[in-house]
Amino acid sequence: MKKILAIIAFIWMILSVTPIYSFAGTDATKIFVIKANNDYFKRSKHPSSDKRYTHGSSIGFIQKGTFSFLNGIGKSLQKRLQCNDLYTSAILLQDIYTSDNIEDPIPPKDEHPYSGELDMIIGLHFRKNNHHFLVFDQQTLYSAALSLGATGKYSYAENLQKGVHHLLGDTIPEGWKYQLASHFAAKLSLSVKKKFSYTLQKDWGLSMQKTLHMSGELGNTLVQGALGGEFRLGINLPDDFGLYAQGAGNIGANIQGDQSVLKSTGDRLGVYIILFAEAKYIDYDYHLGEFVTPNKGIGDLGGGIGLAVSRIELPLIHIHTPALKIELCYIRRTEEFKEQDGPHRFGTLSIVAPLN
Repeated sequence: MKKILAIIAFIWMILSVTPIYSFAGTDATKIFVIKANNDYFKRSKHPSSDKRYTHGSSIGFIQKGTFSFLNGIGKSLQKRLQCNDLYTSAILLQDIYTSDNIEDPIPPKDEHPYSGELDMIIGLHFRKNNHHFLVFDQQTLYSAALSLGATGKYSYAENLQKGVHHLLGDTIPEGWKYQLASHFAAKLSLSVKKKFSYTLQKDWGLSMQKTLHMSGELGNTLVQGALGGEFRLGINLPDDFGLYAQGAGNIGANIQGDQSVLKSTGDRLGVYIILFAEAKYIDYDYHLGEFVTPNKGIGDLGGGIGLAVSRIELPLIHIHTPALKIELCYIRRTEEFKEQDGPHRFGTLSIVAPLN
C-alpha cells in the first residue's frame, strides 16, 4: 500500500504544475488517464505469486473534437448518431499473462501460458445530450476504437515484468522463453453506455448513478461480447460514464457529462463507493494458447472506492493542486479455462485528471 500511495503522490506532483480544469466546471478539452490492473494490489501473504492475468497498464488522453485525418468519418458518425459532442482518444495499452508458478522454468501445459500484448488504440466517442425525466437524468455515450500492436517478444511484457520484479526485489519469472509466438495484432471495439443519475439529497451533494454498457471486440487476438453495469453512491459524484468496461470503450468512460454533479465554484470533495458486474461471451482468446480448454462464458464482479477533488489553491504558496479522480477496486473473475483451479482476483487503480 505504501508503494501505491507513493506512486499516486508522485503523479499528483507532476500534474500540479500543469493548468487544469476543475471537475466543478465545464468539461475539459483534454483528459489524462492512467490505469493499472495488477494482482499485486491484493497480494499480502505472497507478494511474488503472479499468475494468469497478472498486469495490465494503460496511459493516454481524451480530447474534445478529433484529429484532422479522422474529421470526415467522425463528423459523419456524429450526425448519424444525432450526438452533439465528439471526442477522440489515444491510449497505449500493455497486458501481461503468466503461469501459476513463475519460479517454474518449464510452465505446465494445463496452466495459463506466458503471453503479452502491446497496443496503440485510437478511439472516437460520441456523447448524446441529456434527457431529463422526473427523478433522474440520462446520458448516452457511443465508442468505437481501433487497436494495432504486437504480441510475444514485441509486446515487451517480459522486459517490463522482469524489470519491475528486480526493482521491487520480487521473484524473477523463469518461464518467459516459453511465451506465445510474436505476431501483429489488430482489433475493432464498439461499445454503448447509458448513465442514469439520481439526486438523493441536494444540500449534501448525495446522489447515485447507474451505468449500463454493452460492448464487443473483433480481432485476431480476441473475439468477445459483453454486457455489464456499474453502480456508484456517494457525495459529489464525478459526472462521467464510470470506471468499468475493461475492453471496448474503457478510456471513453472518463468523458464528463454536460451537467457536472460538482457544480460549486468552491472547493469540492467527492467520496463514493463503486459496485460493478460484467458477463462476457468469449469466442476466441489468443492469450489462452492451445493447451487449455477455454470457457466461453465468464463473469467479473467487483467493488471499490473513489475520490474526486476539484482544483484547489494551496494557501501561502499559491500553487494549484490538480482536479483529480482516483478509483481503487477489487475484481473477482470466474475461471477462464476448465483446467483453472479457481477464480482469479486482482485490483485496478485509475487516476484521471482533466487538462487544459
